[in-house]
Amino acid sequence: MTKCNSKNSCMGYYGKCLDIKITNACNANCSFCIEKGGYNPNTADITNLIRATNTMKNYTNVLVLGGEPLLCKDLELYLAGIRPQKEKIYLTTNGSRLNTEMAEMLSQYLDGINISIHHYFDKKNNEIYGIGINFDNIKKAIMVFRENEVPVRINCNLIKGYIDNSEKAKVMMEFVHDVLMANELRFCELQEAEDVCVDARELFPGLTDNPFCDGCEQSIESPYQDMNITVKMTCGCVNKTKEPVADPEPAVHKTKVIYPNGEVSDGWKKKLRDIHESSRGCHDLRGCH
Repeated sequence: MTKCNSKNSCMGYYGKCLDIKITNACNANCSFCIEKGGYNPNTADITNLIRATNTMKNYTNVLVLGGEPLLCKDLELYLAGIRPQKEKIYLTTNGSRLNTEMAEMLSQYLDGINISIHHYFDKKNNEIYGIGINFDNIKKAIMVFRENEVPVRINCNLIKGYIDNSEKAKVMMEFVHDVLMANELRFCELQEAEDVCVDARELFPGLTDNPFCDGCEQSIESPYQDMNITVKMTCGCVNKTKEPVADPEPAVHKTKVIYPNGEVSDGWKKKLRDIHESSRGCHDLRGCH
């Protein structure tokens, strides 16, 4: 059996966390979306979702996702309903609905926000998402988050034709630090999107060849003292372009997922794709986030 690094998310490193799919709705159309064809149960009354979240008393950290969570009309009601019961609340968004008013509201409840921006040119970022996203609104929102001491992380997927070489990655670093003024930048290899994925080792020399064993969350040297930079790598369990993992250690699920109907699941439910080698057989149970 191939031993997995204990700090990998699939081994429960984040501890007892709740991933909340607050809505199935999304206004974007990303070709690499891992939730395409995923599990999308009907949405129930938001009070049911609040109740389901607060019932999980031992799960004190929450990550609010979608779809696009800012499309949920009852988002503030949900956040207000769980805030007294949870230690940490985070949210991941594509930024399309961010503005100063939204940022002021979110700052009352969040301990951190992740904004997914996949290119430093707005036109390129819009190509990826299939919608228009206003960078000026995002910059103003980040200023509000900083004023309220809410850490901001930018998630940037490595995509062919976009951020796919070291020079573009360097420009992205400059953009996130100098223009957006975020606290952290995270580059991410795509999973289950082999036609457009980029190998991070081609951009950042020195990354491990074996993220399954050595750790998929890699830190790289940042040119800025006030901004951390990490790389989320993939292994052969979720990426066909990587060497298959022989007899991988089974995943450990400490993260629970709550769907819009209040249903609780051990990890994200996925529909099985084609199976790649023996190690691919567990990919519906092993996920990276």
